[in-house]
Amino acid sequence: MQPYQMDSKMKDIELGMTKKKVISILGKDFESAGAAWPPKVDRTISYKTASMTENTEGYYLLSFKDGKLVEWFKEKYPVHNHQH
Repeated sequence: MQPYQMDSKMKDIELGMTKKKVISILGKDFESAGAAWPPKVDRTISYKTASMTENTEGYYLLSFKDGKLVEWFKEKYPVHNHQH
């Protein structure tokens, strides 16, 4: 999936969904992200996102506990084009 499509797909994501359901909506192109001790969540995964209208890119971070989505957030930053 293209990063530009991720924002629209996130509208279908709800807290409490199983990890399998989230991956079926967002796709398998994710990375494992983060760790904590003691663990607050079982696993956090990330998906790359980008916006042509805002000229930003970043990641959606989704955290699962006991196989269910317990939190997610978007981290974004401006794209710097190095044109002279």
